[in-house]
Amino acid sequence: MLSEKLDIVKSNIDKYPIEKLILWVGAGIDADEPTNLPLGNGLADAILLKSCGEVISENIISEWSNTANNIKNITANDINISNYPRLETILEGIRIFEKNLMTEHSVLKGLESFKDAPPNSNHYILAELLHHGANIVTTNYESCIAKAYNEIYKNDSYYLQLNSYENLYVYESNCSTSGKIYYIHGIAQHIDTIGATLSTVKNPLTKEFAKQMDNWIKADSCFIYLGYGGVDALDVNPYFRSRQKSDVSMGVYIQHSDKSNEDEIITGTKNAENLISCFRKKYILSYNTSDFLNMFTHTYNFKCNDKIKNYEWEKNYDRYSMTYPSEYHNMCALSILYLLNLNPKKVLGNKWPNPQINYFPSYIDNWFPGYYGFQNCIRCGENNQAHIFTSKLSKSVLLKSDIRTAKSNYRHLIKTWLFLKQIENNLHKKIQNQEIIEWEISTPINRLTKSLLYIYACKPYFFKVILTIWSNKLNALMQMLRDIIHMGSLYVIEINQMNVAHANLALLELIINRNYHEAEKHLNLSMNNYVEVCSISGIINVLSYEIICNEIIYSKNHEERYKNIIINRYIQLCEIIKCEQFSGSKENLLYVIIQLGKKIGIELDGIF
Repeated sequence: MLSEKLDIVKSNIDKYPIEKLILWVGAGIDADEPTNLPLGNGLADAILLKSCGEVISENIISEWSNTANNIKNITANDINISNYPRLETILEGIRIFEKNLMTEHSVLKGLESFKDAPPNSNHYILAELLHHGANIVTTNYESCIAKAYNEIYKNDSYYLQLNSYENLYVYESNCSTSGKIYYIHGIAQHIDTIGATLSTVKNPLTKEFAKQMDNWIKADSCFIYLGYGGVDALDVNPYFRSRQKSDVSMGVYIQHSDKSNEDEIITGTKNAENLISCFRKKYILSYNTSDFLNMFTHTYNFKCNDKIKNYEWEKNYDRYSMTYPSEYHNMCALSILYLLNLNPKKVLGNKWPNPQINYFPSYIDNWFPGYYGFQNCIRCGENNQAHIFTSKLSKSVLLKSDIRTAKSNYRHLIKTWLFLKQIENNLHKKIQNQEIIEWEISTPINRLTKSLLYIYACKPYFFKVILTIWSNKLNALMQMLRDIIHMGSLYVIEINQMNVAHANLALLELIINRNYHEAEKHLNLSMNNYVEVCSISGIINVLSYEIICNEIIYSKNHEERYKNIIINRYIQLCEIIKCEQFSGSKENLLYVIIQLGKKIGIELDGIF
């Protein structure tokens, strides 16, 4: 017998005709036998092991957990970062490594094996609902629902066919009254477009699918989220957050519980609340996912074939992939460590940049060990070793800028100001032609913003002169940041280009326009994204900018609460930097914070 709370949710769902059910499913649907596909953390564990070996992969997971706990403890959970590194960030690091490989080895290709997984009872129920008109949205890569559908309805000559529309894969039935299955992150049959890495999952929902979603919401549909963690903060969550509250539709999020009697209507996670934020009626329910699905089947009698063996996904994964030789492990870790900003000493050992090691093996393009070795040296203060990694690289303008910045040499920025118009023209051409905006455009814009911050804090009279004589350049700089943000993540190489643009625009809104509301908005967006992609350096940078923001506000009103925020946040910032053993790369920001503090009567130097 259904309990009262579950009955409330079920009765509200029953009011909707089946063609107005939108079933949003994630990896939790695939975990049951015989499908046995992994959840996100299990997949991350296995792929890290295959790409970096046992010792390094365990060190990455352990060090990340320590880092996340440190940040949460120091900030009293104000920065609530996951205890597990984001799967897509790990896979992005591996993708970068494989892109530079000169051999055929590929760990990522193993994801293609997901297409061989057999359906479980969840998929058969979903297939039945699909046939009767429900639509299904999935972030999974397998084709289990389609397999179940074709098996159930083959005697009726009904079948599903896979089609592609604007990078969106859709299974469609030859039965006109059936719904469709929408694969918003790609499908295992097309491994090159699968949305398993940051460079792909950063992209927003396609325009056509977003339009379809809008139509469903306006038409009073019922969205039910099953086996879905709601962690797609770069594409899915922004869509729902950006929609105005509907006057009609309903959202139901099932937070999986192993016990079906835990049918409690609860306050869910932030991600779950984002998913149902735009609906008129919304429920977050703790219940067993499979048991919840079983409530929606009455005519279905098709059972899973007991003779089908449980899918051994790791064994099949290895059949499709080409596992790395052990000598690849340390090298692959460099790009993963760079994206996560973990200290390479704690993961690879204190002697990891030993100059006697051959950092430029024949199996990989020189750019990879040169650039990522350099960046990891800077991260852990091995500045004397950094030149070893760049010695064999042709010095691009971008790399020269990175090297000078690492040496705190800002003289080259004067030249960058002189070429601001050229940078602006290059950006406008990219926008006009709807082309990808590279770091070669984003980086000088970001560096100029930081130079302005340094001048604002340390040479205020000079900054006033700049405000007067370079007002057009400053406006152009801010507009370029706005243009990058407006173009969106689809038109940048990495999501961090967007994150940095938000943070830097916040700074300029503060020091030039005194627009505190806009500054706060962009800082929040930047911080949320850095937390989602698991970038420690990004979190530290935005935390620094937040302190600077409060220092500027305090300089105008001298309210005691802002002073307390500045001191508390500064102590937290210093504790995080100390725990993470960040060296010179963060000293300039701390110096700016201290100098601004002195000007407003807050002595921060020596407080920690």
